[in-house]
Amino acid sequence: MSRTPGRTAASLLRDLEAAAAADPSPTPVHGSHLRDRTGEHPGVLQVRSINYRTHHVSVNHVEDDPVTSRWSGTWMALWDRFEPVTV
Repeated sequence: MSRTPGRTAASLLRDLEAAAAADPSPTPVHGSHLRDRTGEHPGVLQVRSINYRTHHVSVNHVEDDPVTSRWSGTWMALWDRFEPVTV
């Protein structure tokens, strides 16, 4: 989604909400453990924050300070890149 002059924040939010409504990806669970399939972030990661309105999620290492984010993106991108693990 490119930013065009004259678009309001409300119109951008409506676009995000519409994209989220069309996203069939499973809902992530806060605190669930993940592994990065790309290897960019080795070790166990966890779902740190979830925006249910726009379907965005942030991920950090389990040892990280709670405000640190290693990765953020859409739910669909989360499941393309990460897989659930049991620790």
